[in-house]
Amino acid sequence: MIEKKIYYVWIGNAKKPYIFYKCLESWKKNLPDFEIIEINEKNFDMETHLAKNKFFRECYERKLWAYVSDYMRVHFMYENSGIYVDTDMEIIKNLTLILEEKDSFFKNPKNEKLKKMDFFIGYEDEKHISVGIFGTTKHNEVLKDIKEFYEKEIWEKPVWTIPKIFTYVFEKKYNLSEKRENLLEDGKIVIFPKEYFYPYGFHEKYTDDCIKSETYGIHWWNDSWSSLKARLFLEAKHLSGVKKLMKRARIIARYYLKEKHK
Repeated sequence: MIEKKIYYVWIGNAKKPYIFYKCLESWKKNLPDFEIIEINEKNFDMETHLAKNKFFRECYERKLWAYVSDYMRVHFMYENSGIYVDTDMEIIKNLTLILEEKDSFFKNPKNEKLKKMDFFIGYEDEKHISVGIFGTTKHNEVLKDIKEFYEKEIWEKPVWTIPKIFTYVFEKKYNLSEKRENLLEDGKIVIFPKEYFYPYGFHEKYTDDCIKSETYGIHWWNDSWSSLKARLFLEAKHLSGVKKLMKRARIIARYYLKEKHK
């Protein structure tokens, strides 16, 4: 079974925002028998990973902390068992029912499983997977595949956000189709409906009506990934020459047009 441990990433000495402490209190309150562990520069081998992975190094040198965190969560959680959460993921109900497969989701006949769950994640809407929370066993095959993407394909594909990386890997290796299944690999992988962890979307406004009986968490969508600096690097990383210059020019124009209309 996935262990009762909560992991989150925090890089540097910057003051943690209010939303983090709000979420931290929710973890303590609603997960009283879970251990809470911070992933940081002290317990993650920064030196080794900065030396061996160019993408991680480039993001770190540019201080793109959201993408540094993405890489760290995948590699750290591969070596551990538990539940990763973003620092803006509030937990409103004990996750033990999910870990023990006693939630109503597992009682639904259409979700009949052949194998025990060893990885879970959630949809943020009808089509997109999000990675604000996921549960995993140690040395899980899913995270192994994500690690390999960071090693080999990250410079070849126009993909950089971790939700899109997970979605790409699920589609490529685990046969996730346009139907957006909830069970993969005979139930070893569970992708919960949006109501479980993302009761309102990134572009939606939160209301109490968003919370359903099956809701375990609320992702508060603290946007830390869409700066101009991040987009100039990430959206053009797989290009070169004139194509890279033209892409960067379009990014700049699009960014300032968006800022103008705010």
